[in-house]
Amino acid sequence: MNEPKNILIVEDDEDIRTLTNLALSLDGFETSVASSGMEALKILETKRPDVVLLDVVMRGMDGLQTFREMEKIHENVPVIFLTARVQNEEVSTYLALGAVGVIAKPFDVTELGEIIRNIWNSRANLEH
Repeated sequence: MNEPKNILIVEDDEDIRTLTNLALSLDGFETSVASSGMEALKILETKRPDVVLLDVVMRGMDGLQTFREMEKIHENVPVIFLTARVQNEEVSTYLALGAVGVIAKPFDVTELGEIIRNIWNSRANLEH
């Protein structure tokens, strides 16, 4: 399975969104950004990214609601949740919903591309 190229970043914190976008762009990814779940859904109406980085705690529509709505537009788009809520039970819930991975906040943006590739490759290995 090829490496992901197009990533949709859904994050309501402007600083995190900007740094994540910059780091992934510099690492060779094509990125789109959304500051809310609703904005992400609008983007998904016209675009299917390889991966969605999705913040769990957002104002308005949270990440879990956004994930459920995304599935109605594009089934099986790989989602990696970004969250500070990484207790075993919470991570199990995210994965049970269908997320391919969880990245704990705070994270090192300089390592983010590598983390995403590792999650992607782990997923690819499970499918074979």
